[in-house]
Amino acid sequence: PSPTATPSPSPTLKPLTLAVDREVYDLSEALFSLLPAQHERLVVLPYTSQDPTDDELATRLATWAIRWAPGRPKGAILLREEPYVVAVHPLFPEEEVSKAELVALASGQDEGHGMVVGDSGRAARELLGVERLPSNTILMPDWLRAKEHVAIHEGTWALLPWEAVDFRVRILSIEGFRPGPTGSDDYPLVRRMWLTQRAPAPQSLVDALLEGLRYELPPTAELVAVGDIMLDRRVGELIEE
Repeated sequence: PSPTATPSPSPTLKPLTLAVDREVYDLSEALFSLLPAQHERLVVLPYTSQDPTDDELATRLATWAIRWAPGRPKGAILLREEPYVVAVHPLFPEEEVSKAELVALASGQDEGHGMVVGDSGRAARELLGVERLPSNTILMPDWLRAKEHVAIHEGTWALLPWEAVDFRVRILSIEGFRPGPTGSDDYPLVRRMWLTQRAPAPQSLVDALLEGLRYELPPTAELVAVGDIMLDRRVGELIEE
């Protein structure tokens, strides 16, 4: 009898890796847990970024990577723009601050104003372009508690995401730009999230990421005062709720 030919095994296809900054992963864990079932061979790999070299390593090794960066990495797709504001105690004497003054504050050149952060300080370093924050920077576990600290401690300030701000703190204009939930093209404190690509990402994956990671405007309310208005305690309680 003639020998039976043994079919050659099909080549094993390599996984397609999506490295995700741990901060971004925690922001939308449900999204990233569903993606591998929706996209063949996709493996999601969260990583912890301590400094820009961690992001660069993830960008080089993974098929795609999702990371924060102040400028567009080569060939990257913008996924999210998130405005930040300078929040100060209500008795802070100034109404406006320049970017240079912010950098000086974040570099520890003004010991009279303590900086408060709700993360490791990474957002402030990225937005202001400083390598490290002062040793007396006050680290809070999240942005809401950073806001609360500024609200009750005169002489402190923080860079906060817009949605963390409420009436208990005051926000400063930056070089003539008044902060708002959408920022503007020239507003200097916008944090940006990117999808980097070693190979073109399928449009279905890009669409899923754009939908799942887009910045949602927080609900806002505008108060218009005509004449002199005094808010009683009950109104204040309703606002606080």
